Amino acid sequence: MEHVWAYVRGDVSDRDFRSLIKATENAEPVLGSALYMAIWAPDLDAHDSVEDLKDALLTFARAQSRSTCRCRELSYLAKVDWSVSPESGEDPMAVMNTLMEVRARGRPTRWVRAYRCTECGQWWLVAEDHSADAHYLRRMGSDEASALMIENRWPSEFETASAMQAAFDTARAVPVRFARREP
Repeated sequence: MEHVWAYVRGDVSDRDFRSLIKATENAEPVLGSALYMAIWAPDLDAHDSVEDLKDALLTFARAQSRSTCRCRELSYLAKVDWSVSPESGEDPMAVMNTLMEVRARGRPTRWVRAYRCTECGQWWLVAEDHSADAHYLRRMGSDEASALMIENRWPSEFETASAMQAAFDTARAVPVRFARREP
């Protein structure tokens, strides 16, 4: 399942995902024949067929998860848009539902906070970007979280305007799946 999550969130390329699935001994029984065969069907150059595959894999992965936590869907550096596209089938801000603010950075970087997922325990460094109407979330490991909580030693991401611009340029948007419209 970790390969599926990595592919859906964009951490693994189409070709690498296929290689990983091919090398996984029990992939077909876990995914089911139809979904397993769909991995081999999309044309890697056709955007729509790859996005349809990712939609199907995300639906499958969410159904396998007993958690409402969406941390597995987020890449190392993720962007969560505040506004919802009218044709969207889901709210990207739902990612924040299981994240609890643990500490605010304070002056001079009031826009930076530490969050922890109430379900999976994942720590996140979160910055609010009012100019882009988005949150940027960067995963934190347990050592970083301990340093932050015990020594008040914060990671340096998001401290400056140039760091925020770098986050804007490199962050992967949270996967939002759009509602299907029947013809």
